[in-house]
Amino acid sequence: MRLLFIISLSLFFSSISFGQLTQIIDAIAESGSIVFTSTENTATKKKNVDNKITFTAKENIYGTIYMKQKLERLRVIIKDDKYYIRTSFLLKEDHSKKFYWSIPLPKDKTSMKSICFEVSPDKMDVKNPNHLGFLNLIETLENKKHEFLVYITERDGVRGKLILDLSEGKGKYQDLFEALEKERQRIAAAEEVARIAAQKERERYAAERKKIVDAYEASTDFVYVTFINNSYVQISGAVATSNNATNSSFSISAKHSKKVRCRPGEQLYIANKVVLDVTAASNGQSIDISPPPLSINSMATQWSGDDAWKSWTLKTSAGNWSLATQWSGDDAWKSWTIKTGNENWSVSTQWSGDDAWKSWNFKTDNDNFTMKTQWSGKDAWKSWTITSKYGDFLVKTQWSGDDAWKSWSITSPHGDMLVKTQWSGDDAWKSWSITDNMQDAPPQAKMAAIFCCMVGGIMPYTSTKASCALHGKKLYGKVKFVEYGEDVKIKYVDYSEDLKVEFVSSSPNDCGEWQVVESSEDLKVKVVEYGEDLKVKKVTSSPGMK
Repeated sequence: MRLLFIISLSLFFSSISFGQLTQIIDAIAESGSIVFTSTENTATKKKNVDNKITFTAKENIYGTIYMKQKLERLRVIIKDDKYYIRTSFLLKEDHSKKFYWSIPLPKDKTSMKSICFEVSPDKMDVKNPNHLGFLNLIETLENKKHEFLVYITERDGVRGKLILDLSEGKGKYQDLFEALEKERQRIAAAEEVARIAAQKERERYAAERKKIVDAYEASTDFVYVTFINNSYVQISGAVATSNNATNSSFSISAKHSKKVRCRPGEQLYIANKVVLDVTAASNGQSIDISPPPLSINSMATQWSGDDAWKSWTLKTSAGNWSLATQWSGDDAWKSWTIKTGNENWSVSTQWSGDDAWKSWNFKTDNDNFTMKTQWSGKDAWKSWTITSKYGDFLVKTQWSGDDAWKSWSITSPHGDMLVKTQWSGDDAWKSWSITDNMQDAPPQAKMAAIFCCMVGGIMPYTSTKASCALHGKKLYGKVKFVEYGEDVKIKYVDYSEDLKVEFVSSSPNDCGEWQVVESSEDLKVKVVEYGEDLKVKKVTSSPGMK
């Protein structure tokens, strides 16, 4: 029997992805629940507790966390060398209304599996931060029943439910509101005193700094050094003086020069490296700081985890660059940021309208490129044109055959590049190799072309709106509802949905058509109250992405 169990586990875990396995392990590690009682609970096991859910304003409230593992497995907040478990109380009817409860976790109890904490004891203290947050919210609630979702982390493992019945009034809480208002006024007064003190300190510091700067500006021994930048990228530098107050920074635009003022004894930095120890003889000196031609050699992302598809690293001859977007929310895939070390560039598309996903803008401090592809037809995603003041860059892939989407060519007046990725295997889409034969081309233009290869290849695979898919899983077909090991988490809504779903009995071939099954599913779905990947609205016709 034991051998059969081990084999079953092996088969189960071999059928899921590493990311899903991590989520399951975390869920097991943090699995537990929160129960509530009207008196302090000393029971070490949940089965010995009569869990009470509804409380009036006259009753005391105590919560108890019961873990399947030890309390030390929970994420804790460390403050003044003390451990706290942060519990969230979220009003179900309005998630913007919530309060947090910091539960002290004595070091001698971290190996235990349960801990009781007070929520509303006989006497509440408005000077207690927990009680203060609780009372501030209670004061705003109507006299009716209110359900709270209570959880330890954003995950689903440790949670509970509490209903506060204020139908007969706010009872003992009402008696505290006058003291609550006085405490709020005391806190506001203390904050005002701190604000005034901080303002005075800022003014004192500014006056001292002005004296130093004025003395520096009165100097008569300034010299001037000219920096020449013949590259296509902006270069940053700094003047290091004898005092932080007089240090300064500067930037030299692409294909420009800049005259920098400094004094003997100071140092001039370019990209955090000293390029000149200034002397009186430095006056009138010119320095060419143009970097050597830059090549971009490879690009890779993290295949699993929170940053999968969201964060990329590019290796260049001048060091690593980063490319990142937001994986969820309204701006998912809509905007990207490229950090090069000297400059930050951005790429953005139009979220709706005729040009959605087919027209992109690439912006630097001095450039604005347009990148366009064809959204439909036989050439969809196959070819791109980048229009820039440096000439047009053409990006193409092979639509069919072994190299479809796997091999891209980039041509320009400055030469060509070849970008390749692996279509199958563990590293599919994880890494790209780049053969850069246009090293004298502007790096920003090359980056725009490489971006087209990346987004053109993976967008139809990963973008929900572009492909009716999420995390590589199509959002139509046969669906199995599960409690863990899901491909996607959904929350049912009546409006502001991401996906309209029509449940059908057969042929679920169109976007948003779901046929519920118990096996041989295309998609595993978990229904949640919060932390969802998608908001879903049930419909009887016209399913699809919003």
